[in-house]
Amino acid sequence: LETHSSGTSGALHSVMQQTQQFDWADVVRRGDVTRLVEIEMLSGSVEAIFLQMLLRISGAVRVLDIGMFTGYSALAMAEAIPEDGVVSALEVEPHVAEFARRAIDASGSPHAHKIRIRIGDAASTLRELAAEQAIFDFVFLDADKANYLQYLTILREQRMLAKGALVCVDNTLMQGEPYTRVISPNGKSIHDFNEFVTQDDNLTKVIVPLRDGITLIQVNE
Repeated sequence: LETHSSGTSGALHSVMQQTQQFDWADVVRRGDVTRLVEIEMLSGSVEAIFLQMLLRISGAVRVLDIGMFTGYSALAMAEAIPEDGVVSALEVEPHVAEFARRAIDASGSPHAHKIRIRIGDAASTLRELAAEQAIFDFVFLDADKANYLQYLTILREQRMLAKGALVCVDNTLMQGEPYTRVISPNGKSIHDFNEFVTQDDNLTKVIVPLRDGITLIQVNE
């Protein structure tokens, strides 16, 4: 897939290298984070190109990144939106958000200014954004799996999705767990999320078997 897909920018490569070279296990050991963080949480280059293509096709300007990690996906999306576009990037861990800001700035990307980082619990931050009457054309959901359904529900109930908005949900094949029935807590959460989305006739959806599975959703309401 990587060989036969377009390459990413030097800035994205820089963020990826900075992430890969950092000792995340030490951060966990020191207690600088409240939950496990690891390199595999990084979106890969193929997914970055996929997101960029979706953004260019859709013409999205207002983007929401739920689960920022080190900013790789946020920067990828920032590269694909107009100069006046904004990526609102949500990250629960202050230490990780600080790393992301440094990594993005150090990458030298001319698109870094489009990224606005918001630190805190995603559900609370979403409600804050709703109170600010924020509306999004494109959402990339790649956060804690147990709360995927909660985040989608808040977006719908608070009318935060523009007409025709695309919600892109990562890890919906979760290392094969939802269909092999070898279910971890995260796998169970993804299975339940997939079942809910499948049964909701107000959602148009398709799972793309790219990397760990990506579900594309549009709300028909």
